Amino acid sequence: MNPKAKVRCAELDVVESGGKVEELFAQWHPDLIAVCTDNEPSKHALNRIALSAGVVQVGAGVYDGGIGGEVYRTRPGEACYGCIADKLQLQRYTSASTATPDYSTPESGVPSTCALNLDIEQIALLQCRMILDDLLGLEAGFTGLAPEINLCVFANRIVPGTFARPWVAQFFRITRRVDCLDCAGEVEGVAEEAQRILASLSL
Repeated sequence: MNPKAKVRCAELDVVESGGKVEELFAQWHPDLIAVCTDNEPSKHALNRIALSAGVVQVGAGVYDGGIGGEVYRTRPGEACYGCIADKLQLQRYTSASTATPDYSTPESGVPSTCALNLDIEQIALLQCRMILDDLLGLEAGFTGLAPEINLCVFANRIVPGTFARPWVAQFFRITRRVDCLDCAGEVEGVAEEAQRILASLSL
């Protein structure tokens, strides 16, 4: 859409080809990573790569059924996606049903939990705003979002027990975990403990 923009593409699986992604980052020197994959393995893979490269990430996820979603931002030296995901692990806004849906048989009567494009785009737009907010810098005052805010949870619709009101954003400051396996570095004694366990195994 921007005639002055230059786009370079590389089709890669970030989980399987993390080393190649790191090579591209070293060549391209990105200012920011827009994490748009919406699945946990790829988010964690990009998180580790971004930490190594010292690059800001702004990612997003849409909750089951499109009821809402989350947008997060990580900066070098602050809480990484591992810290944020750990904080939210038991608070994800998903359906309470334990039944496995069978979408291949229409007569099964299982209601679809797919998100509408409108629901997805709402969260994507919030992600774009946070990206611009970071790229333009605090002095631009693009959104006025406090710099310490690194997570936004947005409700697309009312869901009893989850979202009391529609179109409401909640803002959080997630602090860095001292025991985070991604950004806290090697935990003392882990390597020695791993060697002890391996040595005790009978092969």
